[in-house]
Amino acid sequence: DAANLERLRRYPRPPQDNGSGLHFDLDLTDQTIAETVEHLKSIGATWTLIYAQDELQAERAPTACFRAGIMPVVRVGNLIDEFTDPVPYVDALRRALQASAFPYDPAQPPLYVQVFNEPEDTREWTDGERPDNWPEIFGRNWARAALRVFQAGGYPGIQVLDRPGFDAAVDAVNAMGAQQLWERA
Repeated sequence: DAANLERLRRYPRPPQDNGSGLHFDLDLTDQTIAETVEHLKSIGATWTLIYAQDELQAERAPTACFRAGIMPVVRVGNLIDEFTDPVPYVDALRRALQASAFPYDPAQPPLYVQVFNEPEDTREWTDGERPDNWPEIFGRNWARAALRVFQAGGYPGIQVLDRPGFDAAVDAVNAMGAQQLWERA
């Protein structure tokens, strides 16, 4: 509806947002970060998704992106059924943003963190085995981690390929009484 569209328009966006973006290179060495940022700039990308194995990677690559006017979304590099605290990733993004001249509203810093990835894919589970009750496990784990991202001031992202995982995440958020996180998810 119109109110929802207006709320979505208020989400932080990069300067001259054109909606174009690509996955960042998986190699996060300094040279590859610089080369990838140049490639993104050459095609006019204003967004990128960075797969970060730790909070150090979640700071280095986003710093270069923010400095180039490209909005990074950090994907926490962990499996769905293993615990990783997402808060250090939010903090790393905050440091990256502060180390740049990227324009943003201090009341809404653009700290986008994708929590988990495609629960339908067996590669996203320990030993490549997706359990029979995967939607419930994904939903519960996503809701817990997303709430931590939200409480740390970030925007938790969800990446699913089908409805069961999404619906389970919505149900888990509701069961926790944490519906407020949808204001920034």
